[in-house]
Amino acid sequence: MRIRFICSIYFFVFNIALASSDVEFKKNWKLVRDNDVSIVWKARKGKGIFASISTVKRKSDINLYKNKSFFKELLAKKKKMLTFSGVSEWQVAKHKWVKGKNGEINLKFEGSYTDHQGTTVIYTEIHRFSKTKVTQILYTQPKSIKTDHALKGQIFKKYGVRL
Repeated sequence: MRIRFICSIYFFVFNIALASSDVEFKKNWKLVRDNDVSIVWKARKGKGIFASISTVKRKSDINLYKNKSFFKELLAKKKKMLTFSGVSEWQVAKHKWVKGKNGEINLKFEGSYTDHQGTTVIYTEIHRFSKTKVTQILYTQPKSIKTDHALKGQIFKKYGVRL
């Protein structure tokens, strides 16, 4: 009886903690789009701060870890695609490969670009490769806004990625 009571208390406290973190998240982020292709969030404070998440279910080559030719090909395709949407001067300032849990591999890169309105935008992008899917998380903000690291970290944490 006592163990059941303790387990009930633990379950209750755990759910309150999850609910409060979700409330905090929704206080800072507004859902803009959620469809089969992607999820887009807009920060409630800081004009022009967005995050998008897209997941493709497919087998991914787990041997991608630190694969330079894959990285070069990914960047070339990305730059070409972004050029079509009016983005210019897209560049990667730094990148890092990280082995995650359960055989996942994360590729993180950061940099900047100029959007179609001439605004310089900084970004952090993470590609998470697992055996069954690839998830891309992209955080963007105008360079003119001071980065709120807690806000930025919150979006990645929601999708299971540490910065």
